[in-house]
Amino acid sequence: MAEETKTLRHTAEEIDDAIDKLPSNGNAAGIYKSSLSFSSIVNDGNVPQDHLTEINSIYAAWKSGRMVYVLDEKGGYYNLGVLNMQLAEDNSKCSFVALDQDGVLCYYSCNPSSGVTGKWSVTPIGKDLFALIQHTHKASDVTEETNKRFVTDEEKDELSTLSTTYAKADLSNAMTVSLNQNGYAKFNNGLLIQWGYFSTGASNNQSVNFPISFKSCFSLAFSSSTDNTDNSIWSVNYAAIYASYFTVYRRYANAGSVSPSSQSFRWIAIGSWK
Repeated sequence: MAEETKTLRHTAEEIDDAIDKLPSNGNAAGIYKSSLSFSSIVNDGNVPQDHLTEINSIYAAWKSGRMVYVLDEKGGYYNLGVLNMQLAEDNSKCSFVALDQDGVLCYYSCNPSSGVTGKWSVTPIGKDLFALIQHTHKASDVTEETNKRFVTDEEKDELSTLSTTYAKADLSNAMTVSLNQNGYAKFNNGLLIQWGYFSTGASNNQSVNFPISFKSCFSLAFSSSTDNTDNSIWSVNYAAIYASYFTVYRRYANAGSVSPSSQSFRWIAIGSWK
């Protein structure tokens, strides 16, 4: 049995014959035969009044669920296959997706501006779908970043403020640091943490300088050492705290006595710089 071949293209006679064969109560309700030749609708082509008139008729037929046939350049009829047709009441804009005479699905639109002749825009969807997508970025918005993101001028302005408004992952724009044996971490919000090591000087009322000055020092702590052989301990206690230095007393104590000491120690201080 030979395979049946189906086509979307029909002659005017075939369309008329199909209409005649409809039930008497159908009144050709399923088919609309348009006089519009789609070979005359080309990209950047004019939109004459007869186009507008017939597009209105096609729109009405499509909304009523009828199958729309239009003319090709050879005078034959083919099924337009209309999808998602939109038409403004004042004819200020129309757009729809349909097949051209070569069977290519295209996006058609025109802006006749309320009766004034405009231009057709015809875009094959398979060839340039991106052109149909509305977007706000221009070619000049493309940056040279490796990820090739689109950035608008407004977004660039906002990004330029990140260095002062938001902290980076490494906090390099949120603090300054001196990572030395005697150093500090100075945060933009006013927090200041300092640390150090001291190994010389007198046992009583010894001054120790901070790497940088505090506005106010909240807390000061010291390390201490012990000797398990005779249960002895070396301790450090502060006498006074100032903006740029502090003073300490160092002592050595065992089970039988307490005496001055010059034992080295480590310290850490927390406060504010503004």
